[in-house]
Amino acid sequence: MLRLRGLPTHEALFAAEAAIGGFAGSDRARDPLELASGGSFGPPSRDWWEILLGPAALLERNMMRALSRAGCWPIGISTPFAAFAGLDPYLDVSHDRAERAQGMVDFFVAEDGTISVRDFSRKAGDLLLPYAGSPVILVEKLARFLDIAQRGLHHLRLEARPRAGARLAEALGARLVAAASDAYHTVWDAEDLVLLDGHPSGAAPDRTLVFARSVERLARAVEALAGSPAVAAIACDEVTVTLRDPGEAPAPASSGLVPVGLDRPEQRGALRIERTASGVSLVQERDFGGRVLERHELPPAGDRLAHTRWMLAAEGFRGVLTDRAVNALRARGVLRDPQRTASRARLAELLAPHGVAASEPLLAFEQHAGGLCVSRDQGELYWLGPALELEGGVLPRDGLVPIGAFSKGLYFMAADGAIVADDGAVERFVFADSWRIFLERFALGHEAPDVIPGWPARHRASLSEDVGEALARALGVPRAPELSDRTQSFWTSDDLVIWSTPAYLEFCVSPCILYADELAVIEQALAWIQANHPELSIERSEASR
Repeated sequence: MLRLRGLPTHEALFAAEAAIGGFAGSDRARDPLELASGGSFGPPSRDWWEILLGPAALLERNMMRALSRAGCWPIGISTPFAAFAGLDPYLDVSHDRAERAQGMVDFFVAEDGTISVRDFSRKAGDLLLPYAGSPVILVEKLARFLDIAQRGLHHLRLEARPRAGARLAEALGARLVAAASDAYHTVWDAEDLVLLDGHPSGAAPDRTLVFARSVERLARAVEALAGSPAVAAIACDEVTVTLRDPGEAPAPASSGLVPVGLDRPEQRGALRIERTASGVSLVQERDFGGRVLERHELPPAGDRLAHTRWMLAAEGFRGVLTDRAVNALRARGVLRDPQRTASRARLAELLAPHGVAASEPLLAFEQHAGGLCVSRDQGELYWLGPALELEGGVLPRDGLVPIGAFSKGLYFMAADGAIVADDGAVERFVFADSWRIFLERFALGHEAPDVIPGWPARHRASLSEDVGEALARALGVPRAPELSDRTQSFWTSDDLVIWSTPAYLEFCVSPCILYADELAVIEQALAWIQANHPELSIERSEASR
């Protein structure tokens, strides 16, 4: 089969086929052996796992040549490993965004028999990550990850950096699982917990994960980390989030056993144990400027993690944006993290090496919106702020300064304050004339060029040509300067909104859209259009027909 496809007949491939060829599995309602005879993979989610191993199976599916790399040969494909352990591996987090990724994992064998992976659920998916010492150890690891989920141990977790597995194993009475351990992962097991050095994804080899059945056992792990160089964080599958205004934030606790800052070393705060008559709780706080920014609390029952964030951004825009925008930002739960902002001097310092001056619009945007965060579905979020982008390694381009991210690209600010969108696919274009207009439309949900802003109205009508200005003049509807610029225009009254849509949405929406709560208002506007522009086609929303 290899020779027929012009591929090397390397001994490592024969050894992998002998050891794990034909290994196939799925937790979906179908025969896993269908995978070996042409079953299709995915798109993945955290709710299922699927795996197919063996070079022969890939050859039968004509996948071998496309996946081959110099010195390494593919021997399998799978959902990301964290899914086996009951974790969510599909949220790809970077400094300015967290996005739901869709992708599979490829397994590769090297000449010496070691296994690497290429994880397409992550942005660095083209890189090979060392993962297992042999094909057999790979299967042993996957079996151990499945065991974690099947025993229900994935529900409560503690994650620490740097590795502390040996220290924790001694304190918690866990035994080494040599069959699933190698230079890349080490596994310890006890009746009610599992310790793992190295993240199941392979992308964070410096981590230790504690999977436990009770908060009491996690608390003992926290006690064992006290006095070590480790930083840690608690996690739970069930989370309730409460958002509050910064002015309500309490003062931080005076002490804690283990510092926080697992993913961001600059964070301040601590993880502590609270013992009461009802049992043991774990409380993790992050503070800034003498106030708590956010608190994670795991109660004795361990049924869910209570996450409180004193970071609501809306009231900070009172007097800067319209009340409509402030209320919309509050309704969307938009946050602002003061630890992700910078002073005027710091922003100027970040720009100086690139020969770009900090313009007044840029400084104003950092002052008002630096560290702004908007959440989307399934845990996705985007951050805004020039200092955040520059510190994250995003560089100015042609005098444009990066100010934030969206799903498919970046926002930049020009010297005159215009916001420019760059998705890497088409030529950069002006998204908004100023940061205030940008945020006004952002509040309505227009946070990306490919996201259509919403207007809270029951009735809608779309027109085949843009007659917005003429219609607004005829009906006496004033232009909304806070939302309008060279790219698009809005005319708003108490009962009607007219939107002349931007050119960059021409393939997504009609040139002109009307919104109203009362059907009679839509009918009045359409009567004028039919009388003055009978050639236009009109599409109504279902409620407006």
